Amino acid sequence: MRVLIVKVSALGDVVHALPAVRFLRRQRPHAHVTWVVEQRVAGVLEGQAVIDEVIPIDTYAWRAWLRRGRVCAVAAAVRAVRRRLRSPGFDLVLDLQGNIKSGGVAGLTRGARKVGLPRHLCREPQNTWLIEEQAEVRGHHVVDQAGEVVAHALGTEWQAPAGPVLEVASGAIAAAAARLGTHPGPRVAFIHGASWWTKQWSAASFAALGRSLAERAGAQIVLPWGDAGDRQRAEEIAAALGPAAMVPGNGTLAQLAALLATCDLAIGGDTGPAHMAWAVGTPTVTLYGPNPSTRNGPRGDRHRVLQSPVGCSPCWGKGCPTGEFICMAAIGVGAVAEAAEHLLHQTRRPRREMAVR
Repeated sequence: MRVLIVKVSALGDVVHALPAVRFLRRQRPHAHVTWVVEQRVAGVLEGQAVIDEVIPIDTYAWRAWLRRGRVCAVAAAVRAVRRRLRSPGFDLVLDLQGNIKSGGVAGLTRGARKVGLPRHLCREPQNTWLIEEQAEVRGHHVVDQAGEVVAHALGTEWQAPAGPVLEVASGAIAAAAARLGTHPGPRVAFIHGASWWTKQWSAASFAALGRSLAERAGAQIVLPWGDAGDRQRAEEIAAALGPAAMVPGNGTLAQLAALLATCDLAIGGDTGPAHMAWAVGTPTVTLYGPNPSTRNGPRGDRHRVLQSPVGCSPCWGKGCPTGEFICMAAIGVGAVAEAAEHLLHQTRRPRREMAVR
């Protein structure tokens, strides 16, 4: 049985689909599983034993080419992807994204049974014009929604797999720990960036939290970063914390997963690296403003989720009509520190279970 997973982006969405693919592998251990994913986030799937093949696509580049009139280049890229999807082909295509782009990718295959989300859960309802079969989905959390699509296609009942879902090589974890050096206290990662500015907790709040955890728990604060803006924020927070903070070098998504796996706790907003921390088994405190934590927040007794107390949260807004960080600013440093200290006391050494290969 050859199965194609279509979950192309973003980073957190790809991570949230991993439990469904682990469930698929458990139900069909001999299936050949291929995953189509955006090139910029494909690294998170590196070395995952539940996946046999990854096909990266770069629709961001395609759109840039179209803006410059390079229509032939886009057509050639699409034809190349179509050739990979049609030879030797698939028996089952699972669209776990539910938008026009994912439906279009699924449409490049032929002769396969194509199963996706019901119309009311599709980000773009036109997806159902391209996916012939919609699964019956009752779950509210995105992990359950993806899992129920898989279960429907296989004719079984969805059951979320226990434990971490993102595998990390033991050698990579050791290398990450070596780069961070020795520290007598707990190691806490601050996931301080976000793709939406409305999801960002302020650098000043992170700095105040870092001072509290360094003084009260003896924590080392690790400040990973992705782009230039993230690096500037990391250095700003580190400057306020002094020796308690460390800004590691930038690396691949697989290296970020290893770094997060070495930490005792990760704290951040609704963003891809925070979901990666959950996926490798690191306890998390996550802060939710414009988006609902009940839909995609980490679940389990080793995780704490803080939803903004303002009346308009969640609003799904990439912008705020007030022009301010109203919902994230309403999440107080004291509440985050209390949740963090509780988890550190509960989960610190001996090391928790991780998905190590």
